[in-house]
Amino acid sequence: MSRVVSTAAGVAGLLVFLPGAALLTYTLLDLKSADVGRALTPFASVPLDSVGKQPLTVMKVVIPDNAQWQRIRRKWGTPEFTISAVSSNRQIAYCLADLKMGIEIYLHGKPIQTEISIPPYGYSAYCNGSSLRFRAASGTELQVAISRTGQRPLPSGEVIVIGYWFATKDWLVSNELDKELFRPIAIAASILGFVLIGLAIQFERRRTLLHLSTKALCKTRSLGVDNP
Repeated sequence: MSRVVSTAAGVAGLLVFLPGAALLTYTLLDLKSADVGRALTPFASVPLDSVGKQPLTVMKVVIPDNAQWQRIRRKWGTPEFTISAVSSNRQIAYCLADLKMGIEIYLHGKPIQTEISIPPYGYSAYCNGSSLRFRAASGTELQVAISRTGQRPLPSGEVIVIGYWFATKDWLVSNELDKELFRPIAIAASILGFVLIGLAIQFERRRTLLHLSTKALCKTRSLGVDNP
């Protein structure tokens, strides 16, 4: 067994194993289904029927900073946050102007800046003013003041606060591709590379044993010639 064969098998094994292992590690660091579900779930809410019973409703909101949200931020980046009044029956965000509803957000008693936003991922709206978007640091405690200027009963639903990422759909597609396509390829490459490396080691051992056996045989013959 020549050294060329064992070397070639070892090099090929490393070239296959190392990228496969790196890709596998990357896909294993993807968000789990529970993490994705948490990222797309409101972390604060108040029923609309409660809001409709009083002129001012104050909701305490704490920006999440637990281990699960830290994983989400590491993978998807730091989010902004969206506040919307949504239907409980359909994935619809109501128009705040139609509800005669005003929303202001305070940090330590001082208002923070908000801007008109599209609704959260998975929701649709029939106007441009369905939601507000804002920024806040992890662990921050905010007060959301919800006021009403109208007397008409509010529809069924709730006011929610939820994370917002500009590329949410792209992250979800990437997560699925990693799980369904790249992870099986990475596993197969890692196994194949490991097998090739194992074969290279086995070839080298056999070559070494053969070399030692040949050397010993030659020495024995040489001794036989020198000592008739």
